[in-house]
Amino acid sequence: MRVMLAAFFLFSACFVQVTAGADTVLTAQEIRNKAAAAAGAEPFNYRETIVGTGPFGESKSVIFRGGKNVRRTYDRGALHSESGTFHGDDWEQTENGLTLVVPDDPGKAKTEYITTTITHVTAPFDAYVISETNPRAAGTRSYYDSTTFQRRRIEDFGAGGTTVTNYDDFGQFGTRTLPKRWTVGTAHYERTEYVAGGTTDADVVPPATRRQLVEFPSGVRSADLPLTVVDHSVYVRVTIGSRTVDFKLDTGASGIVISPELARDLALPLEDKTDVLIAKRTTIARAIVPDIGIGPLHMHNIMVDVTPLPTFTDYGVKMYGLLGFDFLAQLGVTLDYSRKMLHVVPAADYAPPTDPSTLALDVRLGHRVPMLTITVGDAVAERMVLDSGSDFELDFFDYFSRRYPKAFKDEVGKVRASGIGGRPFEAPLFTLHDVGIGRLHFQDFYAAEFPSTTYERMDADGLVGGAMMELFTVGLDYTNGRIYLTPRDMTKRALQDK
Repeated sequence: MRVMLAAFFLFSACFVQVTAGADTVLTAQEIRNKAAAAAGAEPFNYRETIVGTGPFGESKSVIFRGGKNVRRTYDRGALHSESGTFHGDDWEQTENGLTLVVPDDPGKAKTEYITTTITHVTAPFDAYVISETNPRAAGTRSYYDSTTFQRRRIEDFGAGGTTVTNYDDFGQFGTRTLPKRWTVGTAHYERTEYVAGGTTDADVVPPATRRQLVEFPSGVRSADLPLTVVDHSVYVRVTIGSRTVDFKLDTGASGIVISPELARDLALPLEDKTDVLIAKRTTIARAIVPDIGIGPLHMHNIMVDVTPLPTFTDYGVKMYGLLGFDFLAQLGVTLDYSRKMLHVVPAADYAPPTDPSTLALDVRLGHRVPMLTITVGDAVAERMVLDSGSDFELDFFDYFSRRYPKAFKDEVGKVRASGIGGRPFEAPLFTLHDVGIGRLHFQDFYAAEFPSTTYERMDADGLVGGAMMELFTVGLDYTNGRIYLTPRDMTKRALQDK
């Protein structure tokens, strides 16, 4: 189970096939060059402000650019987040104040194959249209006015539907001609400020992490949290407001999530509602929780996501939320399935396991979930999320399967799954004959291939789920970008160590 709110389509660094209509005389690059000329040269240094209004409230974004360094701030209600690029490194600061670097992929996986087509249309206006689609016919269409070459419309389309951005009005901003007003669905946006030379060196420096999210009692440097383990999932008792309920420990969640039912019981005001497609199209809102207690630990004034969760009960355990990144990010964590215990310490106190069989793996946390690299035969998956919230061994998204279709040839049946949003779906189950994680190789492991209609816009290859993680004692050291997998006694005989 996974919430990844930063999901987006990646069209960079990909192979491109270009086709064109019979009456088209311009290439995609020529159209984009004309659009850039129509907009005017971008200053080396500027500041701009964009405000938004719509059914989900008001927002404000300020963009600071100083050469190649960029910083963007985003405010909606009481929520504040930032992102940018500094000295070549992408970074983000979460709504709860954690600042982290967004690392690049290692670059060994097969790149996306994108087909680019260029057509000339007369509706909804006379325009050149550049369409970029992946092998599942999902992607974007950009409409450029055939006279001014201003980009006036963008359509993001896929199995889950189409989102349309219309640029309604253009204006003069210094020496540039840019969109002044535009709509995305039912939300309206306006560029209210554009100041050439309006950015200082200090404006583009990434902000420091604002606070420590998990608080230990005075004089205490560790805590053991009892777990309930059900069908490869682990649950932690959490006190939130007046309720003590079960949360799933979910390394694949990009924050902390609570159900709408719990939010109603606690009378939490909801902010920043957004429609997203995860397991189905659903609405995610956000709320500020004054206090969350996990055993002796406390978190104060924490932004949480509010979204429908599966409603089933596992052997008396009903899930009211997900305990994800914001809980784990600043801790050293040992997930001990054998003892049914979660041992946590401040990140600075974490000591890696000394067992010689332990496998140490680098992970990337740019999207607030631990991504690692695995191999499936000759296929390379660099964006596999270590996801204790998934009940399976391995799950793969469309992003992987459309690039490596030959990995899925030995189907053995179907499985039912349910993700964020709560609606079950069916996925084919395959046998993968060789799965490599670091120096370890697993033989004949089952994997589910999630259909594109469920997770089509995830920019991840898939999930290393709870059934796989349960074979190990798992150490999480997010601060240093490492995880540690120590095989349990029952596991060692099933592994081939190369």
